[in-house]
Parts: sequence; C-alpha cells; structure tokens
Amino acid sequence: MSSTYLLKIGVTYYFRCRIPKDLLPYFKTFEIKKSLRTSCHRSAKAAVKSYAYQLERIFSLVRTGMIGDMQLQTLLERYKVNSLPSGDCYDANDSSWNAVEFNDVCRKVLPPPKEVDLNNQRPPFPLSKAIDKFCKDRQKERPTNERTQQRYREYFNVMLGMLGDRDVTEYNRRDLENLKDELYERPKNLSKGQKNAPPLDKRTVNTNYIGKIVSLFKWLHVKDYVDRDLTPGLASSLTSAEKKARKRRPYDPADLKRIFDLLPFEPKQPHLAWVPLIAAYSGARQGEICQLLVTDIKEADGIPYMHITEEDDAGNLVKTVKNENSKRVVPIHPAIIEMGFLDFVERQRGRGKTTVFETTTGKPLTGQYYSKRFQQFNNQFVTADRKKVFHSFRHTVDNQLKQLMIPDNVRYSIIGHMPENAIDDTYTQEYLVHIKYNELIKLEHPSINLKELKKRYAVFHT
Repeated sequence: MSSTYLLKIGVTYYFRCRIPKDLLPYFKTFEIKKSLRTSCHRSAKAAVKSYAYQLERIFSLVRTGMIGDMQLQTLLERYKVNSLPSGDCYDANDSSWNAVEFNDVCRKVLPPPKEVDLNNQRPPFPLSKAIDKFCKDRQKERPTNERTQQRYREYFNVMLGMLGDRDVTEYNRRDLENLKDELYERPKNLSKGQKNAPPLDKRTVNTNYIGKIVSLFKWLHVKDYVDRDLTPGLASSLTSAEKKARKRRPYDPADLKRIFDLLPFEPKQPHLAWVPLIAAYSGARQGEICQLLVTDIKEADGIPYMHITEEDDAGNLVKTVKNENSKRVVPIHPAIIEMGFLDFVERQRGRGKTTVFETTTGKPLTGQYYSKRFQQFNNQFVTADRKKVFHSFRHTVDNQLKQLMIPDNVRYSIIGHMPENAIDDTYTQEYLVHIKYNELIKLEHPSINLKELKKRYAVFHT
C-alpha cells in the first residue's frame, strides 16, 4: 500500500492520495499532497502508512455517515491542500485529530492501524544486488553454462543502466513501461558503437530484455521484496501478422546448388564448409552444429550419430540448447560420412581438440561468430530473399521429411522440434538411433553434386 501513496519531488518524499470520485464534493480538490520531510525511502515508506490509514478511516466514516457534519468538516479542512502552508505536514498529535468521539467511532468502524517498527525495516536492496541474487538463484534452479550466464548478465546490465540503480521498492509500472519504450528505440549493437544501426525489433526487446525484467520483478514479488507484481501484460507477444512476416523460407534446389557449388573451402576455416553440409542433411540448428564437441560424435549399433546436449561426457554444462526438445540424438547422414566428416573429427581428437570446430584464433566456434560469415556468403552468392537464411536449411529438411511421409514424431525427434499442437512424449523414451537413421537416409538433395563435392572436401584430409 505505502508505495501507492509515495511521491518523490527532487530528493524529498511526499504523501499523495487521489480523492475518490464519490467524495470529491466534500474535499473540493482532486488530490491531497503533503511533504514527509525526508529523503530516506525507508522512513518515507514507514511514515506514509499512518497517513494513508488515517485518510482511509475518514473516507469510510464519510461514506457510512457515522460522523457528525461539524466534526467531519473540521477533519476535512485539515486535509485540504490549500489550507496547509507550503510543505507543511499534518501533526498527528493535534487535539482535534485525537478527539475522543472521533476515535470511538473509528474503533467501531475499522480495525486498529498496524504499528510500524522502524527498527525492524529491511536494509536497502538496490536493483544491482537484486539482479545478482536473482541470477544466482536461477543458476541453482536451472543451471546453464558460463557463456549463457554472461549473456544473461549483459542484458540485465543494459537495463540497469537505463533504469538506474535504486532500491527495488522505488520502481513503479511507469518505469518499466518507459524502459520498454526506450528499448524499442535502442539501436542494435549499440554496445559496439554502432549508433546509426536500426533499432531493436519487437521480438528481441520482449524476449531478450523485457522477458528477463518480468522474471526478475515476479521473483522480487514472490520473495516479498516488493509489495506487488508490476509486470502483468508488460511483455508483448508477436501478432499473427508479425510472426508470418518473420517466418523463414526453405532453400529450394537452385539455392542448394548455388550454396554447395560456391561454398568456400579454406583449410584454416573448415567450419565454413562442414557446418552447411551438416545442416542440409540433418536439419540441426546453427548453434547446435557449431558447438559440437568431439565427444558428441558417437556410435550405436554401428550407426554414427551426433549427441546434441548441454553437457560434456563429464556432466559439465558447456553448451546451450534452445529447449528440452532440442536435446536429442541425430544420426549422421551417409552423405556427410561420404565427405569424410568422421575422419575429420578423429583428426581433431588426435590433435587434442575438445571441439569439432574452432575459430581462427583457436577458440570454440559459436553460432553467433559463424552466422556473420555465412550471412555475408548467403547475401552475396545465394539469394537476395531476406527470408532465406541459415535457418532455411532446417525448414528445407523438415519439409523434405514431411513430403517423404515420415511419421511426425520421428521427424520431430530428428530435427528437435515439438509444435504447440503436437502430442508431448515427455514420458516416453526417445526413438532408437536406428529408427531415426532408417528414415533420415531417405533424405536426398538431387541438386547437390556429391561426387564433385567429395573432391573439394578432400582438402581437409591432406
């Protein structure tokens, strides 16, 4: 309740209350505002409870008619803003306020006010500390790797800089709505100095930023750090039209031919050739392929497969996946094997590498790092259609498997996707690798000349 009546002007806190419409004839003013003569939020929050309670008592007495006109007018006059000197604060010890008749009526109408113990108030809890504690709690409940944690903190740091580091009780709904408006105007990659870049899109704002601040303030409310949840309806979902506009299109046979005819084969950057090939014959996501460890390439019943998961073989969280359905086993298509991928992985293993792919500086490859290079290639040599991007490989594979009449649940298990209207197989085991393999080998891309392509992949085997 107290936060509702608090107003800060400069460094000073005020008690402010709007007069209910049905009582305006008695007050002849729209609101009451009084200085609390303090710049300390804790003290103001404690003091304002008494003012709010006393005023609510008057409202109740006026509505029930349980107070005489003369006494009512006396009390109301003391609350009229224009009757008080500028900055004056009502004296709760005033004799007319504590009149025996008034208190007697109040006791009959309302329960006594709660006493405020200033010595038992919690210490200040600034937003920066709240973010730190929230992230630690989240990591305990939903462990993620270090890179994901760092990215999560980066989003919060941006919002902290925009909101300011205040006690968590000082924020209101308007602050969060202003944050959202400012994010819509924030240029992409501003942290990298690109001030003239286009603004963040709706999905980025609501998923990467607002979704996180909503989670934080809901957590603050559940943990009793704030009186109420400020976030209902704050995050905006994409409309059907927006989702349709964002939907990626699959690569057609002509696109695939251009990609693999013109694909760069650089011995020092083998990922430029391998990642698109794996995507074209598995439907795996860009990040899933880029993060592969050499230990993720396994074999079961004589069938090689990729194990897409967050963990390494020791159980350490070292990668990220989109969701639970993304964790899966994907058989390696014969076309990928024919190009010598398994031999390439073994050479990486023999060199003491932990990851299948790495950057030119020897760091583990990430989807974010790779996407820039592929998109440059895609725009320059493949297509001018902005709806065709790396993710189009995934749509191509999904569509091909669908046309081959492969059972939906097997198809979902291969590509790691569970549509909203699909039956959830949470309580059943994943399909065996040979079942997936027998369906995946039906996938073909006639426009890709594998015979000629094999000659080009030989550069990685010398």
